[in-house]
Amino acid sequence: MNKVPEEDEDELEDVVEDQDRKPPANFTNMGCIMSNLDHEIQSGAEQWLKKNKAYGEYPASNFFATVWFDRKEKLFKSRVQQYHECVEVISKPSLSKIMAYCIDKYGGD
Repeated sequence: MNKVPEEDEDELEDVVEDQDRKPPANFTNMGCIMSNLDHEIQSGAEQWLKKNKAYGEYPASNFFATVWFDRKEKLFKSRVQQYHECVEVISKPSLSKIMAYCIDKYGGD
């Protein structure tokens, strides 16, 4: 695949849908850090994501999500999947806001 010239990268970013975004490839998977089963977020997960090149998993019965911290936007991102298809990428200021949004939209366990 040909690399897009630098001057066109900003234009391309406007065309690419946000739901195709994933955590950066060089990020490390921390495993499950959020759970709808007990509505808990692993202690220290937000700080860890902010300080490290890492992402975590957020499994639920109605969806599966990956979460990471976008240092450029200074927001947590979550790529939500249903039936192995990305349905949405959301941005929120905290993991608890991501959890609340996902429970409201996709249901809690």
